[in-house]
Amino acid sequence: MAPLRVGLIGLGQVSGKILDAFDLVEGVELAGAADIRTSARDAFVRRHGKPAYESAEALCASPNVDAVWIASPNFVHRDHVIIAARAGKHIICEKPMAVSLDECDEMIAAAARANVQLLMVSKIQERPVREIRRIVDSGRLGNVFQISTTVFTDWLQRPRTEDELRSDLGGGMLFRQAPHAVDIQRYIVGRQVKSVRAVAGQRDPNFATIGHFSALLAFDGGGVGTINVNGYGYFDGAELTFGIGESGQRRSLEVTRKVRPRRSGPVPVDSKYAKQEGPARNGAAEEPYSQPFYGLTLISGEKGLIRQSENGLLIYDRDGCEEITLPVDGRATTELVELRDALQSGHRAAPDGAWGRDTLAVATAMYRSSQEDREIRLT
Repeated sequence: MAPLRVGLIGLGQVSGKILDAFDLVEGVELAGAADIRTSARDAFVRRHGKPAYESAEALCASPNVDAVWIASPNFVHRDHVIIAARAGKHIICEKPMAVSLDECDEMIAAAARANVQLLMVSKIQERPVREIRRIVDSGRLGNVFQISTTVFTDWLQRPRTEDELRSDLGGGMLFRQAPHAVDIQRYIVGRQVKSVRAVAGQRDPNFATIGHFSALLAFDGGGVGTINVNGYGYFDGAELTFGIGESGQRRSLEVTRKVRPRRSGPVPVDSKYAKQEGPARNGAAEEPYSQPFYGLTLISGEKGLIRQSENGLLIYDRDGCEEITLPVDGRATTELVELRDALQSGHRAAPDGAWGRDTLAVATAMYRSSQEDREIRLT
C-alpha cells in the first residue's frame, strides 16, 4: 500500500517534534511544508530535501500531498483547515482548534462537505491517558467522583511573540494550555462538562497576558474536576512527576533550580526562530524519553485512586498499591498512526473536530467565567 504523504503547515516551535515523528511511523511519508518565512522554508529544504511552499494553498495544491498537519498560529487554523478540505486533503490540527466556536463549526462543516478526516492533536492520544481510561471503564475504581490536574511550567519564560500572548487570537496561557488539561479530564471521566467556574490572572508585570488560572469543572452525572496551571517559571512541575516533563524528557534539578535571567516581554518573530533554523536536527533525542506527563493528575474513584508513575501507572486501592508498567510511544507519532489507520480501515479518526470544539467550549467558558466573575453553564 502506498504511504500516506503528509505536508506540514507551519514551521514554528512545535514543528521539530512533528518532523522527528516521520522517521518513527511506517506507512507515512513527509511530503513537504509551508511557511510564510523564507528562512524557515530554506532551513526545511536543507534538512529534509522536500519542497517548501510560501502558502498553505500552494502546499495543498500539490498532487503529492494526501494530508496536512496544521501547526500554524491559532488564529489561522480555520483558514488553513478550510483550504485543506477544499483541496481534498485530510487534516491533523493542533490545539486550540480555533479562536471561536463559530470558527470550529466552519471547520467541521468544511471537512464534512469534502469527506475528509479532521483529527485533533490531543493528550488523549498518549498511552498513559488511554490506559487510565481503560481502567476506569473496567470498573476497578468504581464511580469516578474527583479528578485534579496541577501544572507548573515556564510557559511565560520561553520566547513568546505578541500574537502568542493575545487571548483574542487564541493565545495566552489559558487558551494555549487549558485544552490539554480539559482533554485529559473529559476523556478519563467520560462525561460532558456541565458547568465551569474559573479564575485567571496576570502576575508578571512584563507580560500583559494571563499567566495562571484555576478552574472547577462539574460533570454531567456527578463528579468534579479541578485544574490549576501556573506558567511563571519559578517552579518546574517535573519535580512532582519523577523529574519527567511534558514530552517525556528527563529534567535535571541542577538545571531547573539554578538562577536564570527573567524575560522582559515578547520577542520579535525572527529572534524567536533564529536558533531553531540553525544546525540540522539529527532526528533523535539526546537520551531515551520516558512517558509524557502533562503535570500531575490524580483520579479518585469510590474504590481507589490512580495516577501516573515513572514507568506507567500507580493504582491505590484496598489491596495497597500496584504499579502497571507501560511501553513508551514515540513523540508525536500517535496522530500519524491514528490518521494512517483510519484511512486504511475506513473508520473515523479520533479525537475529531466535534471533540476539539467541545474542548474549546470549556476553555472559552473558563475565560468567560474569570472575566465575568460567575459560573458558566454548558449543558
